Amino acid sequence: MQQLQQQLQDEEHNQRENEVYPPLEDPRPSANDQVPTIESVTLPSPTTSKKTKNPVARMSFQQRSIKGIDIKNHRHHVGAMIQCPFCKAWMWIQERVKRTPKKAPQFSVCCRRGQIILPDIKPLPRLLDLVSGTARENKNFRQNVRKINAALSFTSMGVKLNNELANARNGVYTYQIHGVVVHRMGSLLPIDGQPEQFAQIYIRDPQFQAERRAGIFENSITVTLLRELQELFEEMNVFCRTFKSIRQRDYGDNIESLRIHLKAKPRLNGQRQRQYDLPTSDEIAVLIPGQETIAAPRDIIIEGKSGNLMRIDQRHIMYDPLQYILLHPRGENGWTFKTYQKRPPPTQCE
Repeated sequence: MQQLQQQLQDEEHNQRENEVYPPLEDPRPSANDQVPTIESVTLPSPTTSKKTKNPVARMSFQQRSIKGIDIKNHRHHVGAMIQCPFCKAWMWIQERVKRTPKKAPQFSVCCRRGQIILPDIKPLPRLLDLVSGTARENKNFRQNVRKINAALSFTSMGVKLNNELANARNGVYTYQIHGVVVHRMGSLLPIDGQPEQFAQIYIRDPQFQAERRAGIFENSITVTLLRELQELFEEMNVFCRTFKSIRQRDYGDNIESLRIHLKAKPRLNGQRQRQYDLPTSDEIAVLIPGQETIAAPRDIIIEGKSGNLMRIDQRHIMYDPLQYILLHPRGENGWTFKTYQKRPPPTQCE
């Protein structure tokens, strides 16, 4: 393998040495050359766009001047994406480790050439059908998948957005943020006079949930589809089942004094917590009045009724499943410290 790599490098080096470059021209004018004056220079006339009143000067562009390794027919060409041989992530060939050949590429940005082992999340058959099906409801799901995830998520996303670019009517849509993106979670009940949002919707009856979520996005999502997804997640998702249990037990006015404790435990019973495992009952606890618990610094305590928003620590193991319910349909644990397995790095022969 090393001899083959060295041979390829030598051939590339010899090819570069044998290339013939045209002689450089002296940019200084000679005595016989006529130096152009301002009057003799012809500039391209600016053209006015139909959509805008401001004139836009268009200069001629020489497409043939585009040259490089990834250039085909004077256009940038990165080729088709390929899968990492270890973790099966889709990558560009330009992202491979430099010393690996194109015919057998290896990648480091995804799994460090197989050193990091990330188990797969078992998909739900119904979600796969919605993604790949051809029915009208399947198309509605694919067109509004981001809205559906936002409607079903438990947490809201806090971000400082550049509104000038986001609301611009001309040019390419640009979503620019300043600072960091945070996930926040409110109380079980909204404050007086405010409608239910995010996790608060799960406390209400199923029909109200579907209508409320569809109304947030101006009925671009059908109530029937939302109702079906709600029933699916209340059966499969551990967080949805927790909120469903609060609704079914009919705490009444006592909901204001309830609390939900989501623990951030990287280890369980002395064993390392594996990524994408389902949270246990010890990690999700509904506390009735009089019950106390010791909260760790990164634990999530959801109050019964409060106007405050709690920021979810990005290192919390439930940070991802609370926000991206379609990617963690059963409430599988997300990323946290030491949640992956390691194996020795591959040798040169491998």
